Amino acid sequence: MQYAFLQKGEYEVFYIVEDAAGNVAEFILTITIEFPYEYYYETTVDLEGIALFNELREIVSIHNKVSYGDARYILSVSDRDYKTDYTTVRGMYDNDVISTYWIGQGAGAWQREHVWPNSKLGAAKVSNTSKDQRSDLHGLRAITGINQTRSNRYFDQGVGSAHIIGSEAFYPGDDFKGDVARILFFMVLRYDFLTLTDDISLLENNPSTNYTMAGAYQGLLSLLVDWHLEDPVDKFEIDRNNFIYEGIAYDPNDQAITPQGNRNPFIDHPEWVEMLFG
Repeated sequence: MQYAFLQKGEYEVFYIVEDAAGNVAEFILTITIEFPYEYYYETTVDLEGIALFNELREIVSIHNKVSYGDARYILSVSDRDYKTDYTTVRGMYDNDVISTYWIGQGAGAWQREHVWPNSKLGAAKVSNTSKDQRSDLHGLRAITGINQTRSNRYFDQGVGSAHIIGSEAFYPGDDFKGDVARILFFMVLRYDFLTLTDDISLLENNPSTNYTMAGAYQGLLSLLVDWHLEDPVDKFEIDRNNFIYEGIAYDPNDQAITPQGNRNPFIDHPEWVEMLFG
């Protein structure tokens, strides 16, 4: 028997047991869940609204900038799947089974997906030396061929598995829509030049604004809170958030890579989504 408690608090678990003679007994087990990184948010106590948003931005903006090149090796650990006992990496949007080491070309090759598309991040095309919003680990996920299917399409409503909607939009799949929402909320919190919107004219592919600040939009904003509620935080996201914060990955020369060292608040405190974006 297993239980998963994804938010802090006190929980009561009721048990009814019966022995071979038919004697029945009832008892209650009280479990207190404490968030192990609560000190990270200690300056947010009693804050709400714009004050909470601004304080969280200050908190998450203090971190080590990791290169896009090093992200290859970090994702090979941070994105491992607890459902396979961490023996494989979980592919974004399609649950593809990915190797636990970087393969750039040929059989088994995989990529680094910008959930907020690179062309919509307000900067030139990413390179392995980039250390900015284009290389932020909270905005990247391991992925295979569906990366090309998604391209830079904005997110829109759908149902079932991941698929294109029309020519400009993409549904990330029932299993990933909450992940997408929390990633986009993090990105707009961390980077004040990014904007979430429902204005489709700002979201459609536009070669004249791609890779510029004029194109730094993503959406659809109106769906994201619903997606966050419909696809709650799971153990994969918690494990990944913890690794980005303090986990050590190694490059091909067996050199340790300094952790990025910040957290996604909307994984740690799901209730903040509705407070800040609802």
